[in-house]
Amino acid sequence: MKLLGMAGVLLLSPLIPGCRPAPGTADLYFGQDPPGDTPVVFAPGIISKTARFEQFLLYAPDGHEVMFGVTNAEWSAFSILSTTWQDGSWSAPHAASFLGSGDSSALTAALSFDGRVALFTSSRPTYPPADIWMSTRVDAGWTEPTKVGPPISSAADEFEVAIARNGTIYFSSKRDGGLGDLDIYRARLVNGAYPAAENLGPPINTEAGDDLPYIAPDESYLIFASDRPGGLGNRDLYVSFSAGGTWTDPQSLGRPINSEEWDIYPSVSPDGKYFFFTRRTAWHATEDSDIYWVSAAFIERLRRRAHERSTPSSAAR
Repeated sequence: MKLLGMAGVLLLSPLIPGCRPAPGTADLYFGQDPPGDTPVVFAPGIISKTARFEQFLLYAPDGHEVMFGVTNAEWSAFSILSTTWQDGSWSAPHAASFLGSGDSSALTAALSFDGRVALFTSSRPTYPPADIWMSTRVDAGWTEPTKVGPPISSAADEFEVAIARNGTIYFSSKRDGGLGDLDIYRARLVNGAYPAAENLGPPINTEAGDDLPYIAPDESYLIFASDRPGGLGNRDLYVSFSAGGTWTDPQSLGRPINSEEWDIYPSVSPDGKYFFFTRRTAWHATEDSDIYWVSAAFIERLRRRAHERSTPSSAAR
């Protein structure tokens, strides 16, 4: 599938420096003290508010914009809010500009590495299904969103989307032919087009629900949510590393990131230092959900463990 003229090319263009000064380290994280290995609520009263259900957080690659989702207890109404770094401070959160002038409902979003292409999932105009939509940044702002057609969107639901630096799109789908209730798919950018969507297959996808992908910019690791057997809660977070063209067996992020609750919507800060996720009590929650953040140092620890598991011991050689 060809993506709206130059959109496929834009996914590959280099990051264009903006004229605005970048926020400093403290400003980048809303003045919060950086966390250690124990997750804490991110930006309470600013991003994570009481009596509100936040569901994901994503920084733009240049750090000048933060997007986060808001939903209700039943997950039947949802929107994406955005705050931008302007004149030395963060703007008041507002509906993300790329959502367009019509229905502003959207579940999750992703930005290309150059910040010129936004992908988001939405059930507009009515549900079902949920599909992937796209808007392109132009001089006047953002183009009116257009649904991304096959092979990315389908007649079934596509709920989440992520973009690697090279333009490869990762997303979850309920389409026919999957291994479980929800599977993670990948569509590679080839000569400005997306000719196919491939199911990542085992060990990423299982007979359970596997979704909510976050892909590292260089595709070296994938963090996702799953309700596969052996977890602590309804949804736990797992990481798999790319090794020689294959994915390592997913490792649970374990405590204190995973819990008996829903631990979902993973992402990593542009500098690679911090990991963000949502913690929610239940599908029909009685308590609000918040965005948490924690040091991302655990990723390298789990990468070493995956390497040790895949490398034969000297005694076995």
